[in-house]
Amino acid sequence: MKNYYNAVWKEKLSLPQYSTLDKRWRSRWDFAFDKIAKNGKVLDVGCGDGVLGNFLIKDKQCEVSGLDISEYALEISKSKGIDVKLCDISGEIFPFEDNFFDFAVLSCSLEHILNPMNALRETMRVLKVGGVALITLPNVAYITNRIAFLFGKTSKDFLHTNLGEGMHLQFFNYKNEFELAVLSKLENSKCIFKKGDLKNPKLYSSLSKSIRMFLIKVSPNLFSQYTHWAIKKI
Repeated sequence: MKNYYNAVWKEKLSLPQYSTLDKRWRSRWDFAFDKIAKNGKVLDVGCGDGVLGNFLIKDKQCEVSGLDISEYALEISKSKGIDVKLCDISGEIFPFEDNFFDFAVLSCSLEHILNPMNALRETMRVLKVGGVALITLPNVAYITNRIAFLFGKTSKDFLHTNLGEGMHLQFFNYKNEFELAVLSKLENSKCIFKKGDLKNPKLYSSLSKSIRMFLIKVSPNLFSQYTHWAIKKI
């Protein structure tokens, strides 16, 4: 898996569609950034090349640690001031003591691993009581995936098999699959926020974005591309 994600990150960062932050922007970064307080101690679980951590350090003066299985991505994160540690979040114990962080971010990472419960339980262990885990997952019930299945096809976005993307191994919708299959088994936690969202809001004009956000509000399980959760440790 380490070699696989090293190759994924090398390919991703060489592609023109990832050449600027605007092109590769994701609403999950906005979600986490808005929820995290200034000067917080933050763990980015599956930090990749450290885009979010870089913003948190520069704009919110946060102390950011990052875990990832890709040594290549971690080297880039390290260059941005993030305290990085190599970790397979699917099966390993996180290299931090209990009750250490104010916030944790699992930003489109759980769908890439075989055992999301290990990552979540370790996240809750290292969070302080009252700390918050900010989770984003793709909504597999999104309308384009449904249309593809209707015509006997499997969307590349569903499997996440476009160039520079690591394959999805877990699949959850907005409605309740994540809550029923995963969160219901997570001890000492409470969901305090949930929202459907677009994947890259910078792709749309103001009018198009307003229409899409209205549709998400009306039917989030059909029109959300992402689902965001905030989970508090109690």
